[in-house]
Amino acid sequence: MKKYLIGLIIITLFLTATGIPALKTTPINQEQFVIEEKQTDTTDWDSGDDHKMHFPQLPDPLGWGVDATYVEGVFPRNCLADDWMCSESGPITDIHFWGSWLNDTVGNLLAFTISIAADIPANPPTIPYSRPGVTLWERTFYPTEWVVSGPWDGLQGWYDPGEGFYVSDDHELYWQYNIENIESPFIQEEGTIYWLSISAIVHADSPQQRWGWKSSLNHWNDDAVHRYWYELDWVELYEPPSFITSLDLAFVITGESEIENHPPNTPGKPVGPTTVTEGTWNTYTFSTTDIDGDNIRYGLDFNNDGLVDHWTTNYYSSGAPCLINIKFTGTGTFYLRVKAEDVHGAQSGFSPALIITVTSANNPPNKPTTPSGPATGRIGTAYTYSTSTTDPDSDTIRYGWDWDGDGTVDEWSGLMSSGTTDSRTHTWNTAGTYPVQVMAEDSKGGQSPFSTAKTVAISSNNPPVKPTISGPSTGRTGRSYTYSSTTTDPDNDNIYYWFDWADGTNSGWVGPYESGQTASMSHIWNTKGSYSVKVKVKDTSGLESVWSDPLPVNMPQVKGLTHSGNFQAELGLHSEREGKLSLDGSYRDFRGRHFIHGTVSPIGSERTNQFQGIVSRNMFIIQSAVDNRIVNIIGSFNRYDQDTQTYYGQWRGFIIGYGSTRGWIQASFY
Repeated sequence: MKKYLIGLIIITLFLTATGIPALKTTPINQEQFVIEEKQTDTTDWDSGDDHKMHFPQLPDPLGWGVDATYVEGVFPRNCLADDWMCSESGPITDIHFWGSWLNDTVGNLLAFTISIAADIPANPPTIPYSRPGVTLWERTFYPTEWVVSGPWDGLQGWYDPGEGFYVSDDHELYWQYNIENIESPFIQEEGTIYWLSISAIVHADSPQQRWGWKSSLNHWNDDAVHRYWYELDWVELYEPPSFITSLDLAFVITGESEIENHPPNTPGKPVGPTTVTEGTWNTYTFSTTDIDGDNIRYGLDFNNDGLVDHWTTNYYSSGAPCLINIKFTGTGTFYLRVKAEDVHGAQSGFSPALIITVTSANNPPNKPTTPSGPATGRIGTAYTYSTSTTDPDSDTIRYGWDWDGDGTVDEWSGLMSSGTTDSRTHTWNTAGTYPVQVMAEDSKGGQSPFSTAKTVAISSNNPPVKPTISGPSTGRTGRSYTYSSTTTDPDNDNIYYWFDWADGTNSGWVGPYESGQTASMSHIWNTKGSYSVKVKVKDTSGLESVWSDPLPVNMPQVKGLTHSGNFQAELGLHSEREGKLSLDGSYRDFRGRHFIHGTVSPIGSERTNQFQGIVSRNMFIIQSAVDNRIVNIIGSFNRYDQDTQTYYGQWRGFIIGYGSTRGWIQASFY
């Protein structure tokens, strides 16, 4: 079987070392190293390698990461399981499975809890699908007990059966996890179906990283299942988004052959810079081979005392280069030596030492800006404040907020890029004056002075109660109407009113008035339309109420409300659609009536006569002299068309040539 490894880890080491006279080393006290292991794209189990199951269930590169994360105190705590049939009796010494991370955000994987259970076969309708039964074997594995390979890439979705949600195209990377040489392994029997269940125990963080078991290209027997920790019910899984296709999980069960083991060869001297600045990343490379082709990990000694200060978490293939980034956050002289250990625990000797001199170069962040935000407020209310600064070395920084001005940081932000603005929300529960100040700290511990303080006055004052408003709901343009509003202040403060007339104008703040005193304001609308008048109130401390409920006010779109204008009408007989008479003239208002006059003529004729009349409300009288005879028409308007601004109605009267008759009228005032 091929045995390779890849991985990514960032580890901080605090080393205390004494001088080594033989090598004339400089004593190192409380030095700190940050180590980042590089990755190579290799694998521990390859397609075609041995297995002890029905067939290997290989990962679907374009499938799903199915949440199998357990975080103490965080819901959901998921457990997944899938079944297999044993193809060869004997111990299960190796378990291989594939996984990925939500959003490709790799978290701190503390352990895997893995169990093997008996099969409860499906027996519809009582048992609609098979599921794990009695637990036959269970172990918790820690990071030093598994080998990680990968990553491989493919655009994958994320499915959390515990929360019941899924996200398509969520992440691209996935890894192979290999647990080998299991002590006290489970002994399986050929032809028997078992269930493998896995939960990844992840360190609590914010935001929380989530690990998922990869879905498989291969489907066998029943679907994979899900349950929460400490609950007995298993629920079968289907692939999103249709939830019709069966969902299986990617894993391989293998065994082990007895072979004679040999230790790895001694690595060569590490290659990398010998003079570096503290706080900067520097890359070092080393490698060796294993005569048995086993995967190997490396132990680093920084102070030449013959003791390993840091073991790489990951194992690497024999002969493959190991690239590690080291950031020294303390000054001094370091002696970097490396030894190798294979997966069976056999170790090589130490390599020759690479002598590294680390010099200081850290500068603290600049003083943050004065916090911006409200200068006044009241107890129990949350207010947001912001600040920013830069770090001369472009280090990441965090902000320490002192909310009461006592010189002690009350709240730290997380680390962020130099120059990033930090915004914090705070609530005071006691009235008083608070000098809010902020300091910045870089990733190496360098701190700025506090910013200039922002003075915030917090009172126990309460805003006024929501006001009411009353007044006319209809009227005419050009006329003044009065509206009144009233409210109270819980603290009995004097209050100011603000009327919004909904036509682009307002009253501004008027007052002060005593709590409960009514305020009245007048307003003239010059444009016809509908308006929603509303009022708000503030107290003497500037705290505002919410707006009142709006009061609808109508300035009707009625042409008859203007003082004078033009008048046109057409009259027709009741039994005919074509008009007979045309009226063209003007009107003027007097005491609510329209007085009309002008010329009247038969349609299609040039002969004209004078007419006069009166319109009161919806009634009208039109009178004309024709051939020394008086013609009277009496009628009413019963409909008004807003779009064409036309009145429609009926009339009755005497028309020369037609005698006493009746008909229709349509008229316009403009």
